Amino acid sequence: MKWNKEAVVIVGAIFLLSYFYSSKVEHDLNNRIKAQSLKSCLGQKHDYCDMIDTFHDICFPGSYRSRYKAMHFFSDEYDACIKEQIAKYTGKR
Repeated sequence: MKWNKEAVVIVGAIFLLSYFYSSKVEHDLNNRIKAQSLKSCLGQKHDYCDMIDTFHDICFPGSYRSRYKAMHFFSDEYDACIKEQIAKYTGKR
């Protein structure tokens, strides 16, 4: 198969749209997880809820990753990471 300019532009546009869509989905999920974590923490009346906002950016990328060629969010790993970061920060284990 010989590539012409139209084919290259079409394939490039598909990749570009896919990249923007994936970025939007990740951003939306990121915001939703942070909001849910804060709401849950405030509902349980913990005194470290402000730290969730601080450590979310550390824990989210490791918990949202590819598995079987699709992106998945691993909530157990995220919760464990948040608890570990808070324990490191407060000195409580």
